[in-house]
Amino acid sequence: MLKLRYVILFLLLISMVACGTDKKKALTRKWKVDVEALKTYMKSELEKQKKEKPEGIEMAEKMVDAMVKMMGSIVMDFKADGTLEVGDEKRKNKMKWELSEDKTQIITKDEKNKEQRMKIKSVSSSKLEIEPDEKDKKRGMPLLTLIPA
Repeated sequence: MLKLRYVILFLLLISMVACGTDKKKALTRKWKVDVEALKTYMKSELEKQKKEKPEGIEMAEKMVDAMVKMMGSIVMDFKADGTLEVGDEKRKNKMKWELSEDKTQIITKDEKNKEQRMKIKSVSSSKLEIEPDEKDKKRGMPLLTLIPA
């Protein structure tokens, strides 16, 4: 009976390590914003706001395409060495990245060592979904859906 407990514990530890490795491996690539998902989200949010506060919505609707285009040009390159480059063709920011101990968050640190945490809703080799924190949600930051670049 005691041996069975050790075997189960051992298998559990192996699966936890493997899941973390798989998540890191799935993240390690270039990602870009899924512009169709972003556009759908933004338009649904505008429809909600139209019912609550119709004034000013027309201008916001005109800005959706420009914002989606700008966001669509951004690439996040998670490298295996723990570095991350975020930007477009003209400008890139470099920082460090790692997974939290429980593998539920991406932790980034910029050159000034300022830390930011992004909650991983889901990750696979074909899609990464990042949930905004409460502060960003209040500012209107959407669930960010990324696809391989």
